[in-house]
Amino acid sequence: MILSELSSQRCNYQSLSDRFLDDIFEIFSNSEVVKFNNYSLFRNLDDAQALLNMYEKRHNDEIGLRWGIVLKNSNKLIGTIGFNTLNINEFATLGYDLNFKYWNNGYITEAIETIVSHGFEKYNLKSIMAEVQIGNVASERVLIKNNFQFAGSQKIYTIWNNSHYEINNFILSK
Repeated sequence: MILSELSSQRCNYQSLSDRFLDDIFEIFSNSEVVKFNNYSLFRNLDDAQALLNMYEKRHNDEIGLRWGIVLKNSNKLIGTIGFNTLNINEFATLGYDLNFKYWNNGYITEAIETIVSHGFEKYNLKSIMAEVQIGNVASERVLIKNNFQFAGSQKIYTIWNNSHYEINNFILSK
């Protein structure tokens, strides 16, 4: 599966590679960024490399896709976005993260619009879901702004922090 390069008004969406290691580390070494996801705070570039390797494996196994969100005016990677799960002709699960320095500037809204549109057109998806940990109000707002609908809550167990946590599910149908 080839990862298409995409663009929006202010950003390009590109394949992730080692050239972005420092930017990935910068993103995930901020406690605010990892607060509502299942990554531990990055402590070194090895953590960033492990994340890139995981994204690459999911892509190679054709079960997920991840783009880097790259500013057109500086070529700086400021976040990632993609499908944590992808079932072509069926559904996908959306995931995204953004460097804390770029929060509240509309970048994720712009990125979601671009990736969702691409998913419906290129992969013939019928629906796209997103899971948001309860308390992550900003993420819920950006999904609603992109026409996702609340679809219920659930409690899940994960190895992350050895705890149960609740998530709100959102869905956007074609």
